[in-house]
Amino acid sequence: PVPVPTGAWQLDGDFRNEVDAASPLQPLGFTPSFTSTSIAGVTTTVLQLPRFTSRTQTLTAQNPITGNGTGELTNVWTIAMDVNLSTLSPFVSLLSTDSTNSNDTDIFLRTNGQIDLGSSSVAAGAFAANRWMRIVLTQQASARGDLLTKAYIDGQFVGLARNPVDGSTALREVFHFFSDDNGETVPMLVGSLAYWDVPLTPNQVEQLGPVTAAGINAATEGGIYQLELSSSDPGRDTITQWQIDWGDGSPVEMVPTG
Repeated sequence: PVPVPTGAWQLDGDFRNEVDAASPLQPLGFTPSFTSTSIAGVTTTVLQLPRFTSRTQTLTAQNPITGNGTGELTNVWTIAMDVNLSTLSPFVSLLSTDSTNSNDTDIFLRTNGQIDLGSSSVAAGAFAANRWMRIVLTQQASARGDLLTKAYIDGQFVGLARNPVDGSTALREVFHFFSDDNGETVPMLVGSLAYWDVPLTPNQVEQLGPVTAAGINAATEGGIYQLELSSSDPGRDTITQWQIDWGDGSPVEMVPTG
């Protein structure tokens, strides 16, 4: 199964983190705007980002993960994003790891549909504008002592690059989505974002699948989950059973307590 993310944001009207006690996203230097759109035939609300023209315009995430992957920084991670890009020209910043956003963006798309993963450009023609894409980026330590940075679209692997430990693709105490030090950004729609402190396996990325209106942190159909039930009753009545309506048309289930 896909592990619980370290952070997850369903951008349907606010920036709260869906993971308990985790930090919200911080929109800095611009006025956030949300809009209604259709994803896979379902009407939903998403974040509408303008083109960021200054490094002070960012969508910033706090990074609670400590040093890993044999380095002092966060070298091992996964980031997933549901995006619909207005264009790929000239470049599309996806991730900037410099805390002050003073360097060139570290992972970005090119006009020809390639993705730059730190040290290398890969997967020419894989990315496109004006359609929803679930982009998943993973980074893991390799047997050679460096890092493997991989890219996926809608659950399918598209390319990888090798990067140094504690290099430009390692996360600092904060990191920035869709921002750049010199405005190499485009307007876009963003439905959902998530990150993990582990590199998801190809099978786990495939389980995330394509974009849905429910977002990245949605339950996987057919997965096994533990449901914890509790209640508070001022009258101190004895609860003998739970009645669960799953909301999907299936029969209401009666579950005894204890």
